[in-house]
Amino acid sequence: MSANRILLASLLLAAILPVRADGRPSFGRPSMNAFRAPWHGLAPADWRPDFGLEPGQGRRVLEFAPDEPTSALFVAVAGTVEFERVDYGLDDGVTRSLDAFGAVRGPGLYQVADLDATRQVLWVRVVARALSRRSEVGLRLALR
Repeated sequence: MSANRILLASLLLAAILPVRADGRPSFGRPSMNAFRAPWHGLAPADWRPDFGLEPGQGRRVLEFAPDEPTSALFVAVAGTVEFERVDYGLDDGVTRSLDAFGAVRGPGLYQVADLDATRQVLWVRVVARALSRRSEVGLRLALR
């Protein structure tokens, strides 16, 4: 294998691996199951939104600081929202990023992460924009 191919393979691998806070790659199972079909256990009318979005605002960075143990992360949506990415940090320094560019979701609860075990989630950052007149986004945690 040529040196250029080895370098390219190394760069591609570095781009897809989750990275710890100290810069080392994490070989834990990445959460790439973004925005599965809606989970119907919670209707949008049953929850209070964390953030309201308006179409004229463009893309917004929504920051959550749950600092709670969880085994799964969900994004709750009212209205219509287009997502760009979801990032979250765990207690052991692992940061995971999920490319959700162009994912459009209507009212419902969507799973964005299924963790191996119960873990402390320190922060979650969602980049999204409203497509409907009044949209709302919230974060929900689940324990198994």
